[in-house]
Amino acid sequence: MRAVAIFEALNDLDKAYTTEAAALFDSSPPSRAEREEYLELAISRADLVVSTAFDRVLLHTLSEVNRWMPQKPYRAGDVHPSVGLLLSTSYILEIVHHYLSQPKAGDWVIRADIQLQILILMNTLASRAGLVHLVMQPRSIKQACGLHNIIWSKGKILWEDGPDSMSPSLYNIIMSPANDRPQALLKLQESMRSSRLKEKAWSLQKQIQYLQLLMVSGPDY
Repeated sequence: MRAVAIFEALNDLDKAYTTEAAALFDSSPPSRAEREEYLELAISRADLVVSTAFDRVLLHTLSEVNRWMPQKPYRAGDVHPSVGLLLSTSYILEIVHHYLSQPKAGDWVIRADIQLQILILMNTLASRAGLVHLVMQPRSIKQACGLHNIIWSKGKILWEDGPDSMSPSLYNIIMSPANDRPQALLKLQESMRSSRLKEKAWSLQKQIQYLQLLMVSGPDY
């Protein structure tokens, strides 16, 4: 039941992502470069209609995935073995990569609802031995076609040939020394007057610190 619900949420995201990117470039299916350019447009908020629409879809997907993945592995079998394959095959990690790569702490707070759901997902994956690789290892997918095409159109996945061409791991993006997001979020809190925004920055900071602790203690088996 959990795996089916997660599949449905990821499938909807993949379809929305590729449909919007294809419409922007009049190209179907959109290439990786075209998808990434669409993402940059959505993240930049240069077009608020595009940004708002995609943020809504992404937030719904992340909330659904987190809802169906228990936050603690209470017993063996809580997460179906197919969940890791679904997450790695879907575009969700490609999308998350770009949202986490935003260097300014203020941009994280603007999208605190999304970034918080992303960090909750990262912590959930990092707490499980069978899923922690999705957070810690470099992404080795060169070209994916999304869950909807793999299931319904017999699509394929192209894998990277060597480590030099792989994308950095999600953990390394979050913990990049160049950005030091926990410290940046702490400084931002000190300069904020709005208690609501301070609370959002604090919540993001705590989720990152929890991820750091998970990596020290190791995932639950």
